[in-house]
Amino acid sequence: MQKFLLPKQMKHNLPPFLQENNYVAMLIKNYCRKHLSELSAEFVSEYIHDIVLHNLVKEQSGCTTDELEKYEKALKDLLKQFCLTKVCPSTVYQWMHHLGFQYVARRKGYHINGHERAATVGYQNAFTDRYLKY
Repeated sequence: MQKFLLPKQMKHNLPPFLQENNYVAMLIKNYCRKHLSELSAEFVSEYIHDIVLHNLVKEQSGCTTDELEKYEKALKDLLKQFCLTKVCPSTVYQWMHHLGFQYVARRKGYHINGHERAATVGYQNAFTDRYLKY
């Protein structure tokens, strides 16, 4: 099973759409962090289409989905500004990668940092003495 990891830092070489709309990049990043358990490019693509692009078109042109033809034209014009024809899941995947998310295999196992506890140190010393006697 694979999963997305939390980003370490935001890169400065973002695609033009995200670089021009910094707050959109932050919205996407926050949304991804909140939904890590079900995160996928398709999942984020739905968010971008339903919420982000809808709000951008509404801000720039003032039209909503009630006026479908006008809304679609405004959406095409918005995407055309950034040399995009559509925002497909592969584009979203690339954006997520630029935002610092990685798609990696899930690893089973965990690490507990208890090597300095008194009981652990005592056991290690006793084990070393037993081992050297053998």
